[in-house]
Amino acid sequence: MPGRKVAVADTIGAGDSFTAALVVGYLAGRSLDEINGFAARVAAYVCARPGGMPDMLEEFVV
Repeated sequence: MPGRKVAVADTIGAGDSFTAALVVGYLAGRSLDEINGFAARVAAYVCARPGGMPDMLEEFVV
């Protein structure tokens, strides 16, 4: 799956957020495409904000 293009502010937390979203999707029984899409959106969001733990959007809260 291709990555998402964003204006990068900070890459700290990108891998952790991707992995966390992947685990959440896996535990929820989602398909691999859904998991990858969700994880890519979460990681892109984190990269577009400064700091490793930005406030998350409501759409990312499971």
